[in-house]
Amino acid sequence: MFGMGIGELVLIFVIALIVFGPDKLPSVARTVGKVVRDLKKTTDELSETIQREIGLDDIQSSLDLPAEVRRNMRNMVLPPDEVARRRKEKLKEIEERQAKRKLEESVIDVSVKPESMEKEDTEESTDG
Repeated sequence: MFGMGIGELVLIFVIALIVFGPDKLPSVARTVGKVVRDLKKTTDELSETIQREIGLDDIQSSLDLPAEVRRNMRNMVLPPDEVARRRKEKLKEIEERQAKRKLEESVIDVSVKPESMEKEDTEESTDG
């Protein structure tokens, strides 16, 4: 309670007993209790009013947005076996594309070679 230990509370009780006496102490304690209760009620109402006026709920919900995004990202993440399967598919697709390019390049090289060979053949026949 207010960061006070039992020793401090006993000391305050003894001082209040000496100051007010045993006859008035119960009524003083009752009055202090009412004041503390009213003070707590007033501060709670004030804090609610301030939160409502400045839109603290909206601010807190916007601050919680990154946490919500993280939760959604966790839901979007694929299971490891699905990731591995898709990775294998992509690697296979890349290998197929590379093989296709090599095949096309070899076809181009083959089609170019006969033309150059034909030129050499025609040059040899015109020389001889």
